[in-house]
Amino acid sequence: MQWYYSKSGSQHGPISMEVMVSKILSGEIYQSDQVWREGMVDWLPVARVPELATVLRPAPSVAPLVPVTGDFPQAAAVPASERIPNYLWQSITVTLCCCCPFLGIPAIIYAAKVDGLSAKGDLEGAREASKKAKLWCYITVGAGFVILAIIAGMVALANWWAAAGFSTL
Repeated sequence: MQWYYSKSGSQHGPISMEVMVSKILSGEIYQSDQVWREGMVDWLPVARVPELATVLRPAPSVAPLVPVTGDFPQAAAVPASERIPNYLWQSITVTLCCCCPFLGIPAIIYAAKVDGLSAKGDLEGAREASKKAKLWCYITVGAGFVILAIIAGMVALANWWAAAGFSTL
């Protein structure tokens, strides 16, 4: 049995019953989308077709478009000029390149939190996570330079030791 469905004003199909069920289960087709197969009089919403209604997921809730009048508080949006940097690529770079990956991990963790907090509207939390990610990037770079300086000092000392004629045995 071949099915057809209509989504956003476009007709799709034919597809098998198995494909139709998988699209419903994945959320690609909602209970409000229209479907049709041979033998049906007219297109019906998935929710009204008995063999498909048993596999439904809830339709996404969409608020109706209603003009707003009066003085209502506006949702806090992040202005484009105040985009909070997440320092994610910097955190990954210093973790991989600065000889001390264990210090870069906190930078990655804080960097990963920034966009989620910002999307939730927690701008203060996003700014704080951004500052901590930046701080841990600096700490990791500083520790990397210290480790490189120690290694360079040890190499220089070994070269001096060998040049001075001291035996290592």
